[in-house]
This record gives sequence, structure tokens and C-alpha cells, in this order.
Amino acid sequence: MRALATIVVLLAVTVAGCGLETEPADGEAEDVAEVAGDDPAATDDGKDDSATSLPLRFLPGELFLPTAKIQTEVRRVFRTEAALEEALGIDNPGIDFSREWAVFYTPGMSRTDLLPGFMARIDTVRISSTGLTIMVTTSLEQNGDCPGRRSRPFLLVAVPRPETPPPYTRFYRNDRTRSCPTDVTYLDGVPFTAAQLAASLRAANLATDTQLAGAGITGTQRSIITGGRTWPSLARVAGTTGIGATTMTRLRTLGESF
Repeated sequence: MRALATIVVLLAVTVAGCGLETEPADGEAEDVAEVAGDDPAATDDGKDDSATSLPLRFLPGELFLPTAKIQTEVRRVFRTEAALEEALGIDNPGIDFSREWAVFYTPGMSRTDLLPGFMARIDTVRISSTGLTIMVTTSLEQNGDCPGRRSRPFLLVAVPRPETPPPYTRFYRNDRTRSCPTDVTYLDGVPFTAAQLAASLRAANLATDTQLAGAGITGTQRSIITGGRTWPSLARVAGTTGIGATTMTRLRTLGESF
């Protein structure tokens, strides 16, 4: 196992446009930055209405990378395990390269314009209508006027391996700044209106085990909610160790029936 460096995340930014990072075209390349080719469907703006979107599989758990690997911007499609491990300096975190490829993005931590709460995102991975290009749209999402959140300096996702591997790869940008309404309360990053706060608190205090399970709240999270009753506020629920954004979102949904 390679030694992994803990990443301290402090900063974020937004930029716009479509970048072009070229490498020698090679249909069998193990890891691919931008390899542009003669594909009329892969236009500069990426507007290929007939492109096929690939589902993104987000890896479970928390992934750590050596800090040196994310100092500058990197956008890659990894087609083999060896290429991923060599480029990122880690062991394969659970991608089945017999049926999946990996897509990686970091805006680069050495940037001086990064702001707290930024998020590295991979919005879409598509196959052009000609089948010649894998089209990846990344975004650097600035937190704007939204409540504070932990920054994400990189993202690695898995996508289904195309039956016929495209020889070309092209990256697009969709950088943006979040704007959050001022008449809501955020708990674990989940927005609640005043009515939703009240309804979700009722659900936290009154829902049966069956109702909680039906909303997807099971195991430890269900035990925390039922064991903490009677909750004085929804903020107290959100602030309890073991409760996160997923549980709060499900409580908000459950609250619609209370």
C-alpha cells in the first residue's frame, strides 16, 4: 500500500470556458487528458443533443490522495487500473476496470484564487452521437452566499466502460457560484423552510420505526433519532454525531406526511 497524505482543504473558485489540454491521440491510452479528434459532434460548446449520458458511480467512503497529486489542475479519464494508480499514487479504491472507467478532476490546490467551501464536481460524462468522443463536463463550484461547507478539492467517479471505446476525449467546463435563498435554514447543508423545520421535527419525534425505514432511515441513524426523543429542535438532531446530510434530507421528505 502506498502511504497516503491527509489533505487539508481550505479554498475555492469559479472560472468559465472550455479548456484544451492535448496529448498524442491514442485509442488505447491508459489515461487520457484531452485528445481532440475529427469528430463533428464534439463541438467547442459541447452541445450534442444526441449524446449518450453515462451514469456516474460515486465511490463510497472517503478517499485520500497525496497532496502533490492535486497541486495543479488535472482532468483525466483512466481506462486501466495501472494508469490510475500510477497517476494518483494510490491503490485502486474499488473501480472494476473490466467493466468501468474512472474519471478524475481537481482544480489544483496551488491556485491563489480558491475560496472556502469550493467543490470539485463532475457534472456529466457523455458519449458523442458519433461514438468517437467521450465528453466530460467538470465544474468548479464556488459556495457563494450559501452556508459554510467542507471543500472538496478533487473527485473520482466510475462510469460504465463503453462497449466501443471512443478514441477521443474532450473536456468542458461549467463553473458556477451557488446562490442560496435567505428565507431558509440550512442544517448539514440541507435547506429547510420554517414549515419544513416544524414538520421534520414532528417526524423526528413521532415517526414509527416502520415510517423511518420507509423514508430510508435505518440502522444507526434510526436508533439515534428514536433514542434521542423528545428532540427540542431539528438543529439538535442535525448536530448529533452520526447524523448527516442524507438523514436530514430523508427527514425533510418524511416530514411532508406529518
